[in-house]
Amino acid sequence: FFFHQLRSLSPLFLLPINQLAARTAPEQQRRREMVDKWSPRPIEFSNLEAGRVALQDPQLLNEFFGRWEEVLNSVDAASQIRCSTGFARRLPSYGVNVLLIGESGAGKSLLVKVMTGDDSIVTSATQAGTSADKRYSSPCRVHWIDTPGFKIPLSPEEATNEDRSFFQRQQDSFTWWRWLRRVKGLLTSSDLTVRPLSVIYCHRASSRIIPDRMIEMFQIPHLLQVPLVVAITDVCSVDDSALREVRAAFQDLAETLGPNQVGSSMQVVEVNSEHKTVRGHQYKVTGVKQLLEKLIDSLDPVHALHLLRATFFPAAPPPAPSRAPKRPAAWQAQAGGAQEGG
Repeated sequence: FFFHQLRSLSPLFLLPINQLAARTAPEQQRRREMVDKWSPRPIEFSNLEAGRVALQDPQLLNEFFGRWEEVLNSVDAASQIRCSTGFARRLPSYGVNVLLIGESGAGKSLLVKVMTGDDSIVTSATQAGTSADKRYSSPCRVHWIDTPGFKIPLSPEEATNEDRSFFQRQQDSFTWWRWLRRVKGLLTSSDLTVRPLSVIYCHRASSRIIPDRMIEMFQIPHLLQVPLVVAITDVCSVDDSALREVRAAFQDLAETLGPNQVGSSMQVVEVNSEHKTVRGHQYKVTGVKQLLEKLIDSLDPVHALHLLRATFFPAAPPPAPSRAPKRPAAWQAQAGGAQEGG
């Protein structure tokens, strides 16, 4: 498992690690036990308010950060792994970032507001409320990075069928490519104030689903082994039949992606972020507690391996102190006689 993790890293972080593949059975068993030790225990809050209280606890992630250090200590103890753990060891002092992405109006800011209970967060139900990245911090050292919304373009086939001009298709493709590049840049950033350990993709239940484009987006955290949770927001805005179609569409997307290299799959949570009356029915806040649970459970200390830095030129061992060889006593006596004779 450990070799599998290192092999999956970016080539910039890798060194020759083929030696790790040859292990004895006892060592492999020890690795499995170590992985079990690092695996987080499922967390469950009694209600949303309990989850908010937990976010106010500065010690909430102490166990996670302790396991994070154990992972790095194991790397340092393996002499055949020529990697520096210094960068990864800095993360606990910065905390854990959660990146929220999604189309404009998907309810990203509202979701952060409801999860944290921070009434100072400005939201808007009629227009895009976030025009630049905003970082909200919880006392437990979880930081929520709320990003501006975007518009998912049609797939090339759909754009052609809707008679969009060549120029419009090229403009849409370039804008989309630039956004994908930006998301990847955040997920691989060397700035620990923005680099996330988990991603929430918000999708409004009444919005159009474009599978090809969404796969392009979801593959970025998926291939980088960053946990991805899809929050289907405002589920009360659609009827049961439409919700079943949305649910099935995202299930198909999850199956298309499959599990990543650490065995984790995209998770989907249906959310109502606020009390609403729709078509004469009153709907309460639902799903937010489950989203908080999945986020905390998704944190994996083995992700520390992605923050290793290669030491391409390991320090050479210090030279042995030079000293004259000790001569046999017979040589010394012979040398002394030669001096007397001279």
